[in-house]
Amino acid sequence: MFRRTAAAGAFLVLAAGSASAQSIVRPVPRVATHELASLSITPDLGQGPGSTWEMIGPQPDSASASDGVTAALQGRLWLQPDADFSDTAGTVATQRAGWDVVVGRRTESGLLLAVGLESEASFYDFGGTLGLVPGAPDPFNDLYSTRLGTTLYSPLSKRLDLFNGVELTLAGEDNVDPFDGLTVGGSTGLAYRADDDFELSFGLAAASRLEDDAYLLPFIGIDWRVAEGTRLVAEGPEVRLEQRLTDTATLTLSAEYEIRQFRLNSGGVLDDGAFRDEQIDLGASLAWQPTARTRVEFGAGYTVWRELTFLGNDGSSLGQSETEPAPYGALTISLTF
Repeated sequence: MFRRTAAAGAFLVLAAGSASAQSIVRPVPRVATHELASLSITPDLGQGPGSTWEMIGPQPDSASASDGVTAALQGRLWLQPDADFSDTAGTVATQRAGWDVVVGRRTESGLLLAVGLESEASFYDFGGTLGLVPGAPDPFNDLYSTRLGTTLYSPLSKRLDLFNGVELTLAGEDNVDPFDGLTVGGSTGLAYRADDDFELSFGLAAASRLEDDAYLLPFIGIDWRVAEGTRLVAEGPEVRLEQRLTDTATLTLSAEYEIRQFRLNSGGVLDDGAFRDEQIDLGASLAWQPTARTRVEFGAGYTVWRELTFLGNDGSSLGQSETEPAPYGALTISLTF
């Protein structure tokens, strides 16, 4: 039976922006959270920090446990009704739909390689937003993103692992050259298991941004099983508390920062510019596992802060606005093989 390597994480890191139109938040690349690795490690159920795999992972006697290969498929939907802008007239309603697949292989020596592919479509419905971007009441079409990432874990000792991750993201409108919307991120660091219930991770993360400077920052995170059935995780731009209610149900409370950035089409006011959508969500979700390989999760909460930023192709600010707090709903379906 393979021993689980707990997911490494990172707290949010703040730094000063280089222009007034830019957020002070520096997001940690997704591969720095090591969700790729956590979604592809066969668990040692009942041991080590409480893992999402305790709900959706294959059982120790499954075929994937014997050959060291695991695959996970996830579909998700996120909906938010009209949110009022706080500093200009108008509203924005948002819908997102996406999927991701992760495949991981673990060798007899303990080396783990996980590869993940993610795709998402975002739909924005602006209403009465004449002041958001002058001359552009409906500033763009539907937006799409595709992310490819890989994470490599290399054991250095019984309790210490070296990890490295890299990700490529292509994001933009329908007619954008994909490579015009390319951003690159990566991380490297160490994950230390102090005991079977606690893991500490620390390292460096770097990422590029559309029409903005790249950055390099340190990060630190924890994965802690506080008690039987209770787990606290600081993982990338997210903190969550998980509580198992029954053998098939888990309640999660979370706080999460998200950033999305897109290249915009040529022509018009926003000619080859960029759009950035940043938000902080506070929410709760209830996960139900009807079978050993199926998980359904219903979520709801509030977006307590959200900022939309439009940048020209020279990095200049073309418009920026925050929204009032607004509710959201989410649905996630996960399958493992």
